[in-house]
Amino acid sequence: MKLTLILLLTLTSGLSIPVLGAQQAFDKKTFLTVEEYPYKRLVRLSDKVLIHYFEVENGIQCKTEVQHQGKSWTSDAITVEQDAFTRDALRACFQRGDAKVMLSRVFDNR
Repeated sequence: MKLTLILLLTLTSGLSIPVLGAQQAFDKKTFLTVEEYPYKRLVRLSDKVLIHYFEVENGIQCKTEVQHQGKSWTSDAITVEQDAFTRDALRACFQRGDAKVMLSRVFDNR
């Protein structure tokens, strides 16, 4: 049985994510990605940034969902190495170009 987990990203300093444990609870000061463009700005401006992920044979399959003012956008699912996911889940699961596009959608929706 594969376990599907969702991470809710909010803001502050880095944190290592234990992969494939029970659903993780993070307080609103937790920031689960590097503080660089476009990731930090996307998390700050969006209502929610969620990472949907589960274990597959060759790593972690994940996709990112961004919610803002009643709208929701979801990236395509990709498979990433577990180490990359543990270091920075958002960056691993959300390609920089896709994150920029999503950020522009959030700006357009303001």
